[in-house]
Amino acid sequence: MARLDQFVVVVDNPLYPINLGYIARVMANLGFDHLRLTRPRAAVDEWAVSMAMEGRPILESAVAYDRFEDALADCTLAIATTRRIGRRKITFMVPQTAAHAVAGLETDGRIAVVFGSEDNGLTNEQVQRCDWVVYIPGEPGRDSFNLSHAVAIVLYEIRFALEGLPIAERVRAQTIEGFLQHARIVLEGTGFLATDDPLRAIAKLRALLYRARPNVREIGVLHALLDHMAVLGGLKRRLPTP
Repeated sequence: MARLDQFVVVVDNPLYPINLGYIARVMANLGFDHLRLTRPRAAVDEWAVSMAMEGRPILESAVAYDRFEDALADCTLAIATTRRIGRRKITFMVPQTAAHAVAGLETDGRIAVVFGSEDNGLTNEQVQRCDWVVYIPGEPGRDSFNLSHAVAIVLYEIRFALEGLPIAERVRAQTIEGFLQHARIVLEGTGFLATDDPLRAIAKLRALLYRARPNVREIGVLHALLDHMAVLGGLKRRLPTP
């Protein structure tokens, strides 16, 4: 699948070589080729290579970065995974929802799927650097998954969501993001957004739109609704009726 080549798996500060091997193996199983490591503590040693099996070329070609930001610099979309479900700024999605959302995008850029270390996970700052956030629901008190298992779950959902969506049903990410910029301007100007967390509503709207996969005509209707709201809210001079 050509689209799988757009994806890069980014693992921050990995601790155990065995997990690196298992990650490379599951990437090979599912057709993902690009692995990036930021500030790795784990070495690509004989133990890691022995666990990688068919994923050995992926492991041996993994690119290491000193800075987290550098690993995402060429990516148009970054999807963070975390078990820390906060309530500010970003809307959380389960893997299946995120997979269907990303399958509905038409983008030529790289897409990063980002995982934290075994002991600390991703920091709040790293999560906020990403565009979407995914969590894997589990039993209460038992929802901390092994790193390689988490990678397997998320990549599995992405692989098979991509297989099931015809190209004709995709919508360009730029179309949705352009609408969200318009929405933020209007909703801030009309006082709808909460002053203490203005991006929270936009994040929820983003998640909804990526799930719904509206076409260009439907996005146009939403733009028209915003224009009407802007007029009613006093942001625009009312235009004369044609």
